[in-house]
Amino acid sequence: MSKVKEVKSDDEFRGYLRNSTGKLVVVDFFAEWCGPCQMAKPIFEDFASRYSNVVFLKVDVDKHNGIAQKEGVQGMPTFIFYKNNTKLTSVVGMDMQKVERLINEYGDTFQAFQGGGRTLGASSSSSSSSGGGSGGGLAGQVYKNPWADENRPVRQPKPQTDDMDEDLDDLDEETRKAIELSLLQQKIKKAGTKPSSSSSSLSPSGGSTKTSSQEGTSKEGTSATQETNIGGLTNEQVMAEIEKSVDANILKELMEMEFSKLRAIKALLNSPQPPSKEGCIEWLLEHQEDADIDEPIQFTVETEEEKKKRAEQMKELLKQKRLENKRKMEEEERKAQKERELKRREQGKQTLEMMERMKEEQAKRDLELKKKEKQEEKKEKLRMKQLLEEDKLRRKIERLRQEGKTAELAQVEKDLFDLQKMGLKAYLARDTAGGSSDTPTTSVSSSTPTESSSAATSAPSQLQESAIRVRLLDGTTITAKFKPTDIIKTVHAHIASLIKDNQFSFNCPGVPPKTYSLTSANINKTLDEEGLHPRGQLICTRK
Repeated sequence: MSKVKEVKSDDEFRGYLRNSTGKLVVVDFFAEWCGPCQMAKPIFEDFASRYSNVVFLKVDVDKHNGIAQKEGVQGMPTFIFYKNNTKLTSVVGMDMQKVERLINEYGDTFQAFQGGGRTLGASSSSSSSSGGGSGGGLAGQVYKNPWADENRPVRQPKPQTDDMDEDLDDLDEETRKAIELSLLQQKIKKAGTKPSSSSSSLSPSGGSTKTSSQEGTSKEGTSATQETNIGGLTNEQVMAEIEKSVDANILKELMEMEFSKLRAIKALLNSPQPPSKEGCIEWLLEHQEDADIDEPIQFTVETEEEKKKRAEQMKELLKQKRLENKRKMEEEERKAQKERELKRREQGKQTLEMMERMKEEQAKRDLELKKKEKQEEKKEKLRMKQLLEEDKLRRKIERLRQEGKTAELAQVEKDLFDLQKMGLKAYLARDTAGGSSDTPTTSVSSSTPTESSSAATSAPSQLQESAIRVRLLDGTTITAKFKPTDIIKTVHAHIASLIKDNQFSFNCPGVPPKTYSLTSANINKTLDEEGLHPRGQLICTRK
């Protein structure tokens, strides 16, 4: 069972924070759709199983958006640390190593109970003596948490350092260097304004000039007076102290250009800040003829009051720097949030455009498919009409051959050949144009009186044909003409040759309805016998 407790309401969340006095509370603000949240989930549950003295909670931001807004959650996952109903810090993103480090930092120690303790079975006198010898018992002392994991590293207490040094360590390298250099310049300036107890006087630039009483002294005496600086520091100590605060790279470049170390350091201290190689060279060229250019640098030792004053000044500088950094971070966050919003809108716009393009392309495909289906349907109808026309011509040829009308037979055979070669559409267009003497209409109009009379005599025989209307399997309807003496099996064979399929039977609507299949006996009856002359209707059905 998971030891991470899921928060169900705002009151429950506040209750966990109030009731977990003295304990560290770690809250995971997550979302089900967030990939990093799901990746961090098993690691967070592992922390809950290993750190039994810490309360682990999880809040679904989609279900409890009010809690997330009150706690300032802006990204998922976010891990917020609480102790004594007070927010300590937070971690945004799946930085589980930092989360574990903060758990160790805030949850590994605890404040002992006030007053001394008693051991079971021990006498009251020994207890009181031991309590009295401890100088007030165990109150106020920090001990190792007995519930903490034994394998977990214990946070070591930080050594006591100067507050100003700690504040300087919090700054970035460039700012720290600038502040240290400013302090160093103040010390040097103070040294140049204080009277010296020795036989030398200080110049405004921080160096010392010799008096008339010293001009006649020996070289050894002069060097001896310069060995000790103001405040009891030697020149070597002053140079080493100053060298820590100046730019080492510029100092090295100036010394490589054959400037002395003393002059290079003076140029770094007195040139416009922040120092640059060009500014230092310009300062050296302007002051190379000064009398005190090669005099040692004087350095003062601060009193306690000066240290306190400097500490107040530095705290104010640090406060301003932190406010500036906070403003920069807020500005960067607003800029990043604006960029994210613009990116989200752009992605949404691109998604809508893509969906519109997909709809348009799908509509085009559907239109083309529908158009193609109509063309195929039109071609199929044209093909069926051509088959019917060919069948009509073949029957006409058969009849003319039986009647012995060779002239008309040749013309109809030619029409059948042209129909098969040209196709139905061109064939009908040719007949409509009437420009060819080969058309049946032309041949009939130009026929001799004998042929006209024969056609007239054949008209009564054509009236003796049976017109059978057949509805095919695909729903189309055709009409074919047969002799009254033809059997129904002949009609079946004719339709099978047209649709290239003989696995069907005929239904004849009527009273009573009839069915004709290849295996039934009535399929061998004539059209006249079955009442299908001079007109009849048959419907094709599957067996």
